[in-house]
Amino acid sequence: MNILYVTGITPPIEAVLKGEDGIQGLPPFYYPWKMLVDRGHKVDFVMTSNLNENYNIKVGWFSEKNIVKNIYAPKTENRGILRGLRQIKRFLQLLYYTNKAVKQKHYDFIYCKAFEGVAGQIIANIYNIPHGVRSFGDHMYLEIKKYGSKKAAWKHPLEYLCYQLNCSFFLMSEDHKDQIITYNSWHNPKHNYPFYLWPSGIEFKNLEELVSDIDIPEHPYLFFAARIDPLKRQDRVIKTLYYLHKKGIKIHLYFCGSDYSKVWREKLDRIAKGYKVDGYIHYLGSVSQDTLKVLAFNAIANVLMIDGSSRNNVFYEIMSVGAIVVGLDDGGINDYITNEESGFLVKDERDAAEKIEYLLNTPEKREQIHKAARKEAKEKIMSLETRFGKEVNLIENTVKD
Repeated sequence: MNILYVTGITPPIEAVLKGEDGIQGLPPFYYPWKMLVDRGHKVDFVMTSNLNENYNIKVGWFSEKNIVKNIYAPKTENRGILRGLRQIKRFLQLLYYTNKAVKQKHYDFIYCKAFEGVAGQIIANIYNIPHGVRSFGDHMYLEIKKYGSKKAAWKHPLEYLCYQLNCSFFLMSEDHKDQIITYNSWHNPKHNYPFYLWPSGIEFKNLEELVSDIDIPEHPYLFFAARIDPLKRQDRVIKTLYYLHKKGIKIHLYFCGSDYSKVWREKLDRIAKGYKVDGYIHYLGSVSQDTLKVLAFNAIANVLMIDGSSRNNVFYEIMSVGAIVVGLDDGGINDYITNEESGFLVKDERDAAEKIEYLLNTPEKREQIHKAARKEAKEKIMSLETRFGKEVNLIENTVKD
């Protein structure tokens, strides 16, 4: 089966193009892609990216010929007319090269990833090609709650168009129960496509199997793994650190994740300096999954205060090894954590600091939570093979039907 992905570049694609042979970020993108190839399907890409250098592909299951078109369109944080014009140009390029791809080669299925995938939806509908929409989470329901359905659609036209166009199925990572608000508000009743909200899946490993690429800090520390992005709310973790330092608890904080937003990183630096905690904050950049899990497990706490929901793939990964989560009580992770038994649910940064102080003073409680979190994860989180095999089966069955 020939499959075309229409997408923006993701950490797994970038890692492969730069010569990595292991996964670097966004497992829900990597594993279905790799599983499709392993099952004998051919997967090509039309994508936008910030990568404008020679490829250094070392894996045997992917080659440069699978890149139908890499549209170099580096991310900019400029606002206003110029940014709007750039977005229009990029989308027209996606339409042009996706159309060119389906004219040159027969594709059995088009996988439309996030808002870049709208171009794939349009072309797939023109040529009547089976296609699925894949979203890796949703913050639009927050916008709809805040501004209403129509204003949110005006602010995010491509995301709105995803729901208006027909497709074979729409699959979204489930981060919060309220995500269904977006579908209910924006779904076009003329199209009766199936809409799926599925949690992620992970590879369960024992701690003894994990190999960290870096030394584990000897001092007590907090940890947070996510790209440097305003939506991830690193500022709230820094504020939690500030409250601890205010109490005289000079603990450190380690962030890992790619620098998605230079503007946001600069703002975080200013916040840290204002709180006088900048000497205690460390940025590690992207790390391997094993390293992430080891760092998370050895931290006094993993402080999760992401806008919308903290239930993302990182949450599943770190909980699976028994890392201690101190997260917002906002409905995102409540179904996975039993408060004060397998983690802590808190109302704000001050509350988080109080729970972390308690953990620092009670090592026996930390050990209890490690065990309870591992147990709860095994009961509630799907394995990698089950979850992503289910997605690959959905694609294959869509084409068969």
